[in-house]
Amino acid sequence: MAEITYLSVTQVNESAAALFENSPAMAKAYVKGEVSNFKNHTSGHWYFTLKDSESRLAAVMFKNANSRAEFVPRDGQEICVRGEISVFVRDGSYQIYVHKISHVGAGELYERFERTKKLLMSEGLFAQQRKKPLPAFPKRIAVVTAETGAALRDIQNVISRRCPVSELIVVPALVQGATAPESIVQALARADGCGASVILLGRGGGSYEDLQGFNAECVARAVAACKTPVVTGVGHETDFTIVDFVSDLRAPTPSAAAELITPDLRGYASSLSVLAAQLRSRVMQSIDRYRHNVDTLSRDIGGKSPRARIASSKDELKACAWRIKSSMDGILSRKTRDTHALAGTIEALSPLAVLTRGYSIVSKGDKVVTTPHDVAAGDTLDIRLSGGSIGAVVTVTPEVA
Repeated sequence: MAEITYLSVTQVNESAAALFENSPAMAKAYVKGEVSNFKNHTSGHWYFTLKDSESRLAAVMFKNANSRAEFVPRDGQEICVRGEISVFVRDGSYQIYVHKISHVGAGELYERFERTKKLLMSEGLFAQQRKKPLPAFPKRIAVVTAETGAALRDIQNVISRRCPVSELIVVPALVQGATAPESIVQALARADGCGASVILLGRGGGSYEDLQGFNAECVARAVAACKTPVVTGVGHETDFTIVDFVSDLRAPTPSAAAELITPDLRGYASSLSVLAAQLRSRVMQSIDRYRHNVDTLSRDIGGKSPRARIASSKDELKACAWRIKSSMDGILSRKTRDTHALAGTIEALSPLAVLTRGYSIVSKGDKVVTTPHDVAAGDTLDIRLSGGSIGAVVTVTPEVA
């Protein structure tokens, strides 16, 4: 039995590369296809895929070759290329190394995209005035995406981190393939009827073909028909789909869409703490000010109360009584002195005082005898002396001088 010789993987790939290199059709190949997954690398090289309705072919156009190209291809364009097809030995894959490209018109998918875009734009579905505002604090968020996709996990992480109080409702839908448009339309209808504050429609990145479900006219019209605000986050930042133009807001990625529809409650919590401290300080200042006003009013009211007014009136009455008494005492003192002075004067001028000096008062009846003519013999006289009175009878007719 002959011994079996095993080839290494490298030997297999090198043999395949040799087959390609020895084939005239592969050494100078002309290929026509639609551009997909175009990437302008930082090195300056172009990497993309050529495809038709059934197959795909990896392509690379190095910097020294693409610097002579008349245009930069984009996804959806149909182009013709000339190059050599060879095996990349390390990976065991084959690709076409493009030397020249020519543009032969837009691909079928791109043309369909442009037709749908122009139609919906003409109907006003892209108009800014029909865009609905997003709620500042969504209570319920409906997410329309693939149930097992990485986009859903990213959305859930962002919402739970930024706004954990929002209720998240996942409405699963197919986001790729021939049946994706119908699935997305049905999911949007369910999301629009679940009482959500906002709908997030999205999926992760993919090739131009992978995103075609979001370019379907029926999906765009379903988004436009939603009464609930719709935010789209489809693919990468450079990807644009028809639903992005119809939706109320377009985000570059699903994670960015989740950030746009949710407030960051952590920032609000910090702001609320500052505002609470400021409010507490102002309330305490107001309380102190009102307490001071109450104390002042209490003193004013206390001073104006009937009891205080009566007490004040009593004090004033006592003061008035004291002033009256003091004034009366002064008057009485002065009058007493005046009376004593007058009494002295009266006493000095009193007839009784004259009597003490040896004089007497003679009266006949009620009449004081002042001259001899006032009496006659036989009249009874009353003589008032200092020590008393004596009676006398006139015995001799008075002689008139």
